[in-house]
Amino acid sequence: MDKLNPQNLSFAVLLGGPVLFGVSGQAAEAAACVLAGAIGLAFTNLDKIKRFKGAGFEAETWEQKLDAIIAKETEPEIYQGELEEDSLEVREFELDESVETVLIALDNPRFTWRSVGGVSEESGLSRASVARHLKRLEEKGLSLHIGHGKRVNWGLTELGRDVAYRVRKERFNSAK
Repeated sequence: MDKLNPQNLSFAVLLGGPVLFGVSGQAAEAAACVLAGAIGLAFTNLDKIKRFKGAGFEAETWEQKLDAIIAKETEPEIYQGELEEDSLEVREFELDESVETVLIALDNPRFTWRSVGGVSEESGLSRASVARHLKRLEEKGLSLHIGHGKRVNWGLTELGRDVAYRVRKERFNSAK
């Protein structure tokens, strides 16, 4: 095991520095060591931090964004004919027609992430209805969102893409 890895060094600075400077009466230097050690630990553990907010600063990792992009760019199993025809029933999700319309709009191949306004325009539904339906889809594990406040974007999970495919297929078959 490497004893001088960045995490061990950060711990040493965080714990040892303040003791050494504190004994000699150098409070400012001790505080600087605490800050430097804490920052070092934060940077050595970035892969474990999903979201951080504090001191007027906010950060979010790309993991959730990357999952939606991968789901969009990966051909679902149902397209590959590996799933039985009735293994995924759209009825199980209890989606009404307007929620299905939002689901299909989210599955627009031109976009990975959609705004409420974009989905509203494409679906012909009000922004308030779209926002409500998006939250319902998220509760069912079919969609996810990134961002906060007015900068929220929505995308489909892998399951959401599979269900959207089934909804399209059912609508096409019923239109025949």
